[in-house]
Amino acid sequence: MEDWEKVKIDEEFLADRHFVEFFNSDCKACHGGVEPALTRADAHIDLVAAPSYPDGQLCTNCHGQQVDDYHTSLHFENRGLYDVQHGVVAQRANPEMLAELEEGMTNHCSGCHVKACGDCHISRPHLNEKGFVAGHVFFKTPKATKNCTGCHGARVEKEMLAKGGEDIEGNAVFVQADVHWNPNAMTCDACHTGHEDQSGVYHRYDVKDAPTCEGCHPGVNTDTSNAMHATHANPAGDNPLLQCHVCHSQPYNNCRSCHVFINEDEQKTFDCAESWFQFKIGKNYLKSAKRPYDYVVVRHVPVDPDTFEYYGDNILSNFDVAPTWKYATPHNVIRQIKLPGDDVAGPPPQARSCNSCHGHEDLFLGSGDLDPAEVVANAPVVVTDIPQTLPDGGPDGG
Repeated sequence: MEDWEKVKIDEEFLADRHFVEFFNSDCKACHGGVEPALTRADAHIDLVAAPSYPDGQLCTNCHGQQVDDYHTSLHFENRGLYDVQHGVVAQRANPEMLAELEEGMTNHCSGCHVKACGDCHISRPHLNEKGFVAGHVFFKTPKATKNCTGCHGARVEKEMLAKGGEDIEGNAVFVQADVHWNPNAMTCDACHTGHEDQSGVYHRYDVKDAPTCEGCHPGVNTDTSNAMHATHANPAGDNPLLQCHVCHSQPYNNCRSCHVFINEDEQKTFDCAESWFQFKIGKNYLKSAKRPYDYVVVRHVPVDPDTFEYYGDNILSNFDVAPTWKYATPHNVIRQIKLPGDDVAGPPPQARSCNSCHGHEDLFLGSGDLDPAEVVANAPVVVTDIPQTLPDGGPDGG
């Protein structure tokens, strides 16, 4: 759209209580500027284009608790990246080069984080063409495809909406839409009800009361009517415990080797070596009461020993402290189990057996899947003993 179309005001907004009650039908109450004015340039003198930027203080009179929580949430802060002890990037850093790392991360990482309430409740993210969601109307719940996937697009959008991609050899990969999206028409807020704006957490998987499969599907880990659940979902059993996604997800997007730099036009940019759709099972290196699984789905992330070399040499000297194949929960859940290579456009597969995975080395993360520079980092994730084929095929699974 043209820029002027992206900021067009709908009549619906003129009746919105934010405009009528709180700002007395006066645009200047939020945006400043000059009124009356005969030209656009005069009207926009001292204009505040994004009144809730940078910290939402304009919203605090009515939404004080939400604004306070938001200031220390993962959506606003880069704590999950910057914190030297817990941050996924900073913990890899050379302690003597934290200033260089912070410069690089500020230039290239912070832009993806939401910095204003309006980015979710009024406008589309800058990564998603900017502009209003719908004529300046305020939305209590952000829109899934205009707000959420505007930032979470490379992974969540491609996977959940079945946009697909290519495998590591460049062949097209077609996947089914997440069962929660189609046919069940659930949007992001059905599961993500605001937990992400909790304060003080460093990682999305450490959020209190974060959504879980068991939260909506109670009893799956004690379901003896399903042989696969009885075998691999029961924490009290003797068999390895599997994350639900091991059986109920499809190939998903992986990225490798990102390098950040400032180009000849003084633009802060990055170059990612490749991305591809793949499915890999690894060992669970994040075991906890919330994540008791032995085997989980893992995804390759684009960090590289030389990611920040533009800002200095050997900035990530502690690279091996964390895996590059990370614990993952792809948003491409299917009810009927399929495996990579299944014809997703065809009829549902027959009931699975244990040997659908047992004996299939290609499904498990092995040393052959690793770049030489990543071998040590991923030692806790690599599956060295592939579950062997069972002579009797094992219990059938639905």
